[in-house]
Amino acid sequence: KAKELLNMFSSMAYEGENGPKAFFKVGVAVFGECTMLPLNNNVFNDYVIRPINLQGLDGAAFTDATDNGAKVAVADLFTFVDWRHQSFTGSNVWYYAYYGIQKVEVLTGNNDVTTDMSGSTLGQTTLAQAAPGTSLNWYVSGSYPDASVAEDGVLTFTPAQNSSSANQTALYNQIKSQLGELVYNNNRTPIMKEFTLRIPLVITYDWGTMKDYVDVKVKPVSEL
Repeated sequence: KAKELLNMFSSMAYEGENGPKAFFKVGVAVFGECTMLPLNNNVFNDYVIRPINLQGLDGAAFTDATDNGAKVAVADLFTFVDWRHQSFTGSNVWYYAYYGIQKVEVLTGNNDVTTDMSGSTLGQTTLAQAAPGTSLNWYVSGSYPDASVAEDGVLTFTPAQNSSSANQTALYNQIKSQLGELVYNNNRTPIMKEFTLRIPLVITYDWGTMKDYVDVKVKPVSEL
């Protein structure tokens, strides 16, 4: 239950609307041998700060009507940011190992993915409802269409990789390979207008399991 509470809310902001939502109320008093002395302003909120957060990246997109499906690397869709707002990029790729990220599960089922296609509501209308002829598949290794569909998304690290002195480029390439690719296929009429797919993710790491999502654009082939 403690890890469930810890991972329930984002810690991308320290205050305001996007600030921490889980907290404990703590009261402070002074005790003597025979009495308890009241204090002014003695109750405060002790906030629960999630160690890491998922942050979507701009740029990667699917192109409709692509032969054998449009491919996007999962690692190009997001990064992580820790509670200090330090990104897991550049010289900080080793944070993947430091925070013990063990598994990134991409939920690609048509009843899991939502869309705003044709006036649908992102976050509510499923791909199965809006475009049953469209599919999204996740492949961890190999080249589509010969690769096996992903089953896990497990990440593995050596102790030496849990260090700022590790080769960050090689580590990122390893993570990118382990996370694989998403392949979008449209087996219906080609689209004429850009739309968005919202894809759920489940991340397992040393501090529990967190759920989030990434938004990915699908562009008409006419925009090439």
